[in-house]
Amino acid sequence: MRDPLFFFGSLRDADLFAIVAGRPLGDFAVTAAVLVDRRAERAENEAYPVLVEAPGARAEGILVHGLDPEIVARIAFYETTDYVLGPVEVVAGGEPVAAHCFHATEILPSSGEWWCIDHWSRAGKPLALHAAELAMGHYGRVSHEDVAAVWPEIYREAARRLAAAERLSA
Repeated sequence: MRDPLFFFGSLRDADLFAIVAGRPLGDFAVTAAVLVDRRAERAENEAYPVLVEAPGARAEGILVHGLDPEIVARIAFYETTDYVLGPVEVVAGGEPVAAHCFHATEILPSSGEWWCIDHWSRAGKPLALHAAELAMGHYGRVSHEDVAAVWPEIYREAARRLAAAERLSA
């Protein structure tokens, strides 16, 4: 893929990105960017965001340059059928930039609540890291569609592992 990918949600987190992509975020050129007239809102009943149209709003994010097809495939696998890759124009360094972004499908409605990566980092990140490790363990073994069906199991197991880790550290 020649265009960079724009990330507006939890994949801006370096730890989560490394699990999903299989490579550290620091291996790539990363620049701050915004998507104009969109806002990141929490997906209904979830900790991660969706983009919604909002005239005058700005969805903050990052552009990641130089992702190879294998990494994009890994990200698409993680995003499951809830998101689809499509073109966007973002603003980076005051200039318009052609990019691609994973947009939520109609499967994922917005809760209407604003989403913030800082809040997610405090509240949702630990569970997300466990879940990502479990989900990416299926990469190359099950289809994109099939992993979507097992996410409820993945979250239950991730919550169990997180609780066990918290008990050990207490």
